This record gives sequence, C-alpha cells and structure tokens, in this order.
Amino acid sequence: MPPRNGLILDVGCGSGSDAVFLATLGAGLLLRGARVSYNGNFNPITAQRLESIFPKDSFSCGPLVPITMLSDAKKDSTLDGVIVIIHRK
Repeated sequence: MPPRNGLILDVGCGSGSDAVFLATLGAGLLLRGARVSYNGNFNPITAQRLESIFPKDSFSCGPLVPITMLSDAKKDSTLDGVIVIIHRK
C-alpha cells in the first residue's frame, strides 16, 4: 500500500502520540519494532497492539513484515523485528 502523498515517516523511538500526530499530516508511518519480547525490554508489535493504538475506523495498517534488525547492544547480535506501514483514513 503506497503512501497517499508519497511520504513515509519513520518515527523510530518516538512516542505513539507523535506517530498519531504525524499521521494527521497524510503521511504513511513506517513503524518498526520488536517481533517478540526480549526479557521484558521490548514490547512486541502485534496486530492486536496495533489495533489498540490505531483503531481500524481511523487507520489502515499494512501487513506485519518480519525483519532482522542489527543490535548495537552487543557486537554481531540481532533482534527479530517487524515493520508495518500505517495510514490515517
């Protein structure tokens, strides 16, 4: 699903309220995060979590795409991650 106006905003470690505000600008949000919880340090991005933050009546979420992220916490370590593009309706 391509962004409506060609913009994709990567909010990184920003807050959910920042993401919702940026979505009002008509941009697609590229949300990336953990696929699983790592010792309670990361909250995984799941379909249920997305729906609780971005209600279906106001947002459309693309598929959750699994990725592998490089971690700077330890040399040569990786994190199982996920990305998803979200649009405000």
